[in-house]
Formats: sequence, C-alpha cells, structure tokens
Amino acid sequence: MIEAIPSDPFERLGLAPSFAWGAVADEAVERAYRAQSRRFHPDRHAGAGARERRLALEWTTALNEARRVLRDPLSRAEVLLASLDPTLAQHRPSMEFLEQVMERRQALADARARGALGTPGTQGSVEALALEVEREREQALRRFASAYEELRHGGGGAAASPALLQAREALCALRYHQRFLAEVETGALEALERGE
Repeated sequence: MIEAIPSDPFERLGLAPSFAWGAVADEAVERAYRAQSRRFHPDRHAGAGARERRLALEWTTALNEARRVLRDPLSRAEVLLASLDPTLAQHRPSMEFLEQVMERRQALADARARGALGTPGTQGSVEALALEVEREREQALRRFASAYEELRHGGGGAAASPALLQAREALCALRYHQRFLAEVETGALEALERGE
C-alpha cells in the first residue's frame, strides 16, 4: 500500500532537515532520490489497482520536485526557514541592503552600457560584478547555515531572535544573488547571440 505524500521535501526523500550544500549534500539527495524512486516507480506498481498506480505516479512527480528543491541552496533555505518561521513572507530587507542592491544594479547597467561585459579582472566589468556577487552569495550561504543551526538547536524561534533575523536577512541576500547572477547570465547569452 502506498502512503500519502508528505508536503515536506526532506520527508519525501527520507532525509533529516539540513542546510548542508555542495557536492556532499547533492550526493546525499541523489542517493535518497534514487532509493525512493525505486520504491515508488510506476513500473513497480503496474499490476496494482488504479488508486495505487495513480499514487505511484504522484509520488514520482513529488520526488522529482523534492530533488529539485533540495539541490538548490536557495530553495532549500526557503523550505527550512518556512518550517521555522510562519511570518517569513512578511519580512522586508533592511534599507542598507536595498541601497546596496540599487547601487549594484546601477553598476551592472553602467558596465553593460560601456560594453564591459566580460573583461577579466577589469574593475566594474559585468564579470567582476558577477564574481563579487558570487563571493557574497557564498557568505550568505554560510550566514544562513550558521543561523539555521542555531535555530535548529534551540537558539530561538521568537520572531525577534538574532538567529532568525540573521536567517531572514541571509535568505533575502540569497534571493537577490540568484536573480542578479541569472540576469548576468541572460545578458551574456544575449550578447553572444548578438555577436559581441
């Protein structure tokens, strides 16, 4: 008998909630995904009743989604923080962070206008900005991991706890970094298509 699908992606894959990221975490997600996929693969339930065949197919879809979510550090962070902080959607980034975002977006627009797309090592080039954001992304990942571990081990779940505020700010930064890097990549692809 196939059981109902849990909403939590960690639970779907049979993993303990964790914010580990990188090759080791990806490997653990892949192992768990393959194990669960074998268990729920529709071919294994081909002779079952219509309800079980439908559930097997739903499980397969849910496992694919869980794998996608847990392999992406930003999505993983969102799932973990949402489980601890029901008010997450109401969080607004600090003014200092918003000012930094505006300055960086202006620098990106200026670099593109100058045609400084990928000049390695050139201050203010799109590539230099992307490297800077990638470094900041790694720092935000570490800040989130630290705050999440503190929250997980009882370091405060109150809406104003320092660990929760740090996790919220790191998550805002991760969202921004992902959007910025995607925009840089899209711009680079468009420049290649134009022959620049």
